[in-house]
Amino acid sequence: MPAEFRDITVFIIDPRVLIRQMLSRVMREETDVSSLIALENKQNDETLIEIENHNPDLILLGIESIQSKEFWLLKSIINMYPGIPVVLLTTLTPQGARAALTGLKLGAVEYLTVPDTSQGVVFAGRHFRKRLTPLIKALPNLNMRANLGNQIVISQTSSVATQKKLKQKEDIELVVIGGCLGGVQTLYDVISRMSEISVPVMILQHMPKIYTRELAADLDEITPLNVREAEENSILLPGQVYVAPGGYHTVLKSNWRRNMINIHRGPREIKYRPSIDVLLRSAVNVYQNRVMGVFLSGGGKDGVDGAKEVLEAGGEILVQSKKSARLWDLPGSIQSLHVSINQYHSHQLGEEIISRLKDRMSTATHSKMVN
Repeated sequence: MPAEFRDITVFIIDPRVLIRQMLSRVMREETDVSSLIALENKQNDETLIEIENHNPDLILLGIESIQSKEFWLLKSIINMYPGIPVVLLTTLTPQGARAALTGLKLGAVEYLTVPDTSQGVVFAGRHFRKRLTPLIKALPNLNMRANLGNQIVISQTSSVATQKKLKQKEDIELVVIGGCLGGVQTLYDVISRMSEISVPVMILQHMPKIYTRELAADLDEITPLNVREAEENSILLPGQVYVAPGGYHTVLKSNWRRNMINIHRGPREIKYRPSIDVLLRSAVNVYQNRVMGVFLSGGGKDGVDGAKEVLEAGGEILVQSKKSARLWDLPGSIQSLHVSINQYHSHQLGEEIISRLKDRMSTATHSKMVN
């Protein structure tokens, strides 16, 4: 592992001794972390003093519920040490999902699911290794000031010659929003600003199934739009928002002039299920050049190939701005695909989506009147 990943101090704060032991073992074996401190957190004040004394580069914080003292510790850490990234350790339960989503909205950078039984911890080593190594590698690229800047759009103007290379665009009939690390925080911002929309919206976030169900219910509370977790044979309706369920691939299909959702347990793609690439590939197959892809904060490559297919078909791509994204690896890779792709602050994405859909409809109506 490169030297820049070794010189870091990590705090593991969790009331469960087995969780602390397992995470400590995995961190030492897989990441070469220079300093590792595991705490039980008997008193929040004492833990805060330890954080002040050691100034860790990363905190792994176990939170069983939003009523726990660790949840109040999270609030204190984010308020007192906003530059220290916090990753939540939450159980794969509705209670754990609510704790994770609430913590992410407060400013935690990510969550890591942990077993809620002692027996499960024994077999969790592989899961921890798979999740922890990418998190450690992402640390140098994390933007801990994300979403604190002004609402400024950073756009690029494509040349006429380049524009002519793209196929003729038609009215957008589907919006697909994808993201990974940091994407959940932006989702709340984007969806809260979309009070009305004339097409179906698909959301794919890399989360386990229980968490996607809670995410859909939580998003439904902040918008007049109807947000729900996608189900097998759900009909895609204008103005409806569908969250792809965790653990399954979500694909779109056309059936008797109706566009529908298919859920299946196919093989993982680039280690992911659900996969943004899989969803976008099927979206282009059904909607051709009438797809708008929107990419939020995240790392990895899932979504890059799907974005290429959207562009080649003649659809549109928007990405979250580097200034507002917690991790710009994925949006940055997407934007590099074509000079026509603009980046927007998280505060602007929702309104930009609506604006583009209205502009398309107005242009189409005007063209019909003229002709």
